[in-house]
Amino acid sequence: MSSKPAPAKTGRLHVRGAEELRALGTVVRQEIIDVARHLESFSVSDVAREMGRPADSLYFHMRILERAGLIVAAGERVTQRRPETLYRSRAPGAQVLLDYDSGDARADKAALAAVRALLKAAVSDFEAGRASGQAVMEGPERNLWAGRNTAWLSRQDLREVNALLARLSEIFGQPRKPGHDRLCVLTYGLAPVEAQPLRRSQSRAKTRKAKRR
Repeated sequence: MSSKPAPAKTGRLHVRGAEELRALGTVVRQEIIDVARHLESFSVSDVAREMGRPADSLYFHMRILERAGLIVAAGERVTQRRPETLYRSRAPGAQVLLDYDSGDARADKAALAAVRALLKAAVSDFEAGRASGQAVMEGPERNLWAGRNTAWLSRQDLREVNALLARLSEIFGQPRKPGHDRLCVLTYGLAPVEAQPLRRSQSRAKTRKAKRR
């Protein structure tokens, strides 16, 4: 008996507190949550099959996620070999959002670890995508991108950026439907940064250049 797709839902799963955030401090557990949110219920073997990993390697991680309350027990399923424990996401179909700044030092440290894990996963995803033979590098159906950009943004620019990111999150948060046969992953980071002051040597060089004009 195979796992069922999660019913279509909108909403967000806010991950807060040190224990919940620590549970997402590894790439493996973030991948489990990626699978879990798209299924109505699942066993360890279901998740292992979706991830292409041996089931024995996931029991430890599933226990941590259950202890943190990010997945919950959902009964049992009888198989030919033995009964299997079933789980479900705390919020099936919901987008997962990390609480980056709770004011709790332990939780904030755990949030940074979770962000490091998701950015580490992005590198692995990019490498796997490039080597998959399925990568499209150009055109309207391009599916492999990586880049870094900086810009001075106005308040209107930021509102537009956030609207575009919200729309992307909405697209990537949709349940699997017939005809949606290409699995893709999107990881992004947006951060305000302090403008770095010119070094003295650079500043002097610019001053000399200005004087010569």
